[in-house]
Parts: sequence; structure tokens; C-alpha cells
Amino acid sequence: MAPKVIPITITAEQAATGVDLPVQGSGIDATFQIPPCREGDLIPAYLAGNEVRLRIVIVKERSRPNPAIGRFLGAFAVIAAAAGVIVVQR
Repeated sequence: MAPKVIPITITAEQAATGVDLPVQGSGIDATFQIPPCREGDLIPAYLAGNEVRLRIVIVKERSRPNPAIGRFLGAFAVIAAAAGVIVVQR
């Protein structure tokens, strides 16, 4: 019988350096030792005396805001403020 495959989500930094992940629950208290790995790798591990495979899922970093939007909003605020000053002085 093939070992059960368990998806494990880690960060890119953890994948690059390796990580010890503690697992607790359902009467299980274990630590998975994950070596440096890549997305989709299957890492053999033992859980309660049974072999399992840990499928590595690397969490994607949140996208950074587009700096052009910030510049546009800043320029818009300056123009709006200038227009407000001109309207108030009339």
C-alpha cells in the first residue's frame, strides 16, 4: 500500500533553508524535519509509526502594491489641493 500524502505549506525561506515543523493534534505530538526542498517535492516522514509523504507547498508572497498607483494618487492630491486653493481665492 502506498504511503499517505499530506500537503505541508511552508514559506520560501523555510524551503530554502529547511525547517523543523511541530505537529500536534488528535493525540499526536511530532516534529517533521523538512530539509531544503522545492515546490511539489515529496519528503518521507513517519507519523505514529507509519510512513507518510509530505508534499511541499510553498506559500506565495503577497503581491506588493504598484508604486505607479501611489505616484498617481499623490499627483492627483496635489492637483486637487491646488485647484481648491484657486477656487477659494476667486
